[in-house]
Amino acid sequence: MKNKVALLFIVAMTFFSVSSHSAVIKWYLNAEFNDGSSISGSYQYNADLNTFSNIDVMSSNGSAYTQVNPDSSGNESFLGFIGDIFAVNEPSFTARLVENVTNSGGAIDIMPGYIFSGGSGCSFEGFCYRDGGRDCGMISVYRDITRGYVTSQVNEPSLLAILLLAGIGLALSRKQPATTQIV
Repeated sequence: MKNKVALLFIVAMTFFSVSSHSAVIKWYLNAEFNDGSSISGSYQYNADLNTFSNIDVMSSNGSAYTQVNPDSSGNESFLGFIGDIFAVNEPSFTARLVENVTNSGGAIDIMPGYIFSGGSGCSFEGFCYRDGGRDCGMISVYRDITRGYVTSQVNEPSLLAILLLAGIGLALSRKQPATTQIV
């Protein structure tokens, strides 16, 4: 009986640890700019907490983005990344997604920029000009995103849970050999 209780405890802890990590999803970014260059990389997003982490995005011109732009409204439908929040003239990447990112994962297109052609899109790369403080006084856009998307793969804890529960059922259904008690 002790072995069965220990097995159930281990399975329950495994299930809950897998479930608790499912809220942070790794997203992969791929986009092209109107000058033929591109940007790609990955970041993690937790839709429950509206938090970004492990940002690792690089454009083909060498601009690296590792932080959320504190001046952006980064959320489930808007990406705003920079490299160094204290740099005076810091490259800035901004992308508006066509739908909200969720913890379910999937594939979501990036809304094209069209800032140079007079449109209302807001997906671009530019420079954030600072006056030595943290606030971005002005962004100078130098290229728009013409097409792009973010994608993710989500591990399905439900499948793992089903397999674990099936294993428990098999383990518990095995009959224990009868023991004879000698008196």
